[in-house]
Amino acid sequence: YYTKALDIFKEGLQIYQEAQSHSGIAWSYTHLANTYQALGDLERARDLLEKSITLYEKYAPDNKSSRAWALGNLGRVY
Repeated sequence: YYTKALDIFKEGLQIYQEAQSHSGIAWSYTHLANTYQALGDLERARDLLEKSITLYEKYAPDNKSSRAWALGNLGRVY
């Protein structure tokens, strides 16, 4: 099931990247990270979550709830 989830999240990520939707990209990174965490790939999960947080900080500083959500997920992979 996780392989299918990765495929779906990657497809969504591609769409967000084409649309240049930074919040959508950050959202996709967080969901990909959660899936990689479930697969035990904590290094990849951390990398994606850090990218997500950076995007939220840079492009959506008023979206504090999404940034907090990503930070909470980052805490779970440490």
